[in-house]
Amino acid sequence: MSLFGLSLLVSGLGVYAGMHYGIQYFSANPAAIWLCFGVELVLIFTSRMWSKIEPLNYLLFAAFTFISGVTLVPLILSFAIEFQGMTSFTAPYSQPQPLLEPPLSWVTPLKNRSPDFRVFSL
Repeated sequence: MSLFGLSLLVSGLGVYAGMHYGIQYFSANPAAIWLCFGVELVLIFTSRMWSKIEPLNYLLFAAFTFISGVTLVPLILSFAIEFQGMTSFTAPYSQPQPLLEPPLSWVTPLKNRSPDFRVFSL
């Protein structure tokens, strides 16, 4: 459990560092993000070699989670830009809606029908 907590902490630090310091560098040099992806892949494919060496495995594990946090930054920002900072997700839920009431477009044609049909439609 301690390695899981360490990975979340270091990944969060990577996102923080990427948001505050890396995004200017990534926008000026877009190939840098591909370099981060490449380093991640190298760490993944070589993990069997360094997983048994005691001080090195913690250092490279922390480096991998930090770089993973940094590479999440462009994905987070592109999602926020595409959906206008999450306002399109929260706007429909800002007003409480009744759960069982049908929309008015369903109710209006039913007013001119027989009472049996209105009971059946409920």
